[in-house]
Amino acid sequence: MCAKRLAALAAPERLRIVRFLRDGPRNAGAIAAFLQIAAVNVSHHMNVLRTAGLVQSEKRGRFVLYSLVPARPTDAARRKQLLTDLGSARFAVRQKAMRELDALGDRARAALRGWLGENPPLEVRQRIEQLLARLDGPQDRPEWLRGLRAVEVLERIGSDEARRFLAQLAGGAPGADLTRQAADARRRRER
Repeated sequence: MCAKRLAALAAPERLRIVRFLRDGPRNAGAIAAFLQIAAVNVSHHMNVLRTAGLVQSEKRGRFVLYSLVPARPTDAARRKQLLTDLGSARFAVRQKAMRELDALGDRARAALRGWLGENPPLEVRQRIEQLLARLDGPQDRPEWLRGLRAVEVLERIGSDEARRFLAQLAGGAPGADLTRQAADARRRRER
């Protein structure tokens, strides 16, 4: 998902739209006027941003208002359910929990370590250790590498927009790799 979001922001117009929407919901006409482009082009850009999960739309009267999708921290109850599902009698449920916990990455690390301390059954312990080994080992997942590279590019660009976007990424889910990388990049830029 991170890769899809960063790809959506590759066009400078879409990065400007995201920046414009930080001040609140806007309709297509306001966005077109801000960017000084045709409304048809705005629709295309908004479609890309909506598909990437960065923007949401809401119909109000005659207008469709676009706004940024707020970041959602991982629900503790959902993490607990996924950890419970690791011990399910059904293989498909265990596999699904593994995939979802793996996708959570750093956001699941503390919960996984805590669950290990509760002395889970052997198979659950092995699955948790496998997930932690993947999190603690070299990161070779394409979406992780894309996120790292995107942060590096934003850091090197150094424009006001790039710095604002880094600040937005740094305010993401606590403990997430992308959040930490963006915060580190901001600190390096401030030196």
